[in-house]
Amino acid sequence: MVSTNKPGPEALALIVATLTANPESSYADVKDKAEKKGFTIFPVMYGRAKALLGLVKVSPRGEGRFAMAKKAPALKAAAKAAAKAAAKVAAASAVKAPKAQKTQKAAKVAKAPVTAPTVTGKRGPGRPPKVAAAANLSGNFAGGLEGVLAVVKHNEQERVRLRGTLERLHSMISDALGG
Repeated sequence: MVSTNKPGPEALALIVATLTANPESSYADVKDKAEKKGFTIFPVMYGRAKALLGLVKVSPRGEGRFAMAKKAPALKAAAKAAAKAAAKVAAASAVKAPKAQKTQKAAKVAKAPVTAPTVTGKRGPGRPPKVAAAANLSGNFAGGLEGVLAVVKHNEQERVRLRGTLERLHSMISDALGG
């Protein structure tokens, strides 16, 4: 005996049978057919039946947002352990390195030009991206004399721009005060 108004395996079997006969059947058609048989069905049942028949694309289970959030602590722990192991290996190889190699590495580091730190992550909305030139303005002269000249030129342009702004403000204030 079929129980009325209760969705269950029988209702799902009816939906699957209807979709097998006509894969283009709409939810409304399937719902009408189910109501005639005494079943109440829901859209999720219709979607599940289409997924079982392979009529719609289905994402693999266990790879969604919730699953990834659940796996995140384990992934972080594994990454931390790998970083720790890499640090131990690096420390061990540094201890065994001859002094001549260490001084060569130090000389290379000393000769390397000073560069701006890399920017990771996005800036907030409405904020312009950081530019390497901005790092040069803070005193890191990567280009030698050319870098110094570029900084001086930039500062002069900024001074002229700011001076113009001050003069406009002065004229607006004096006009507002009537003087």
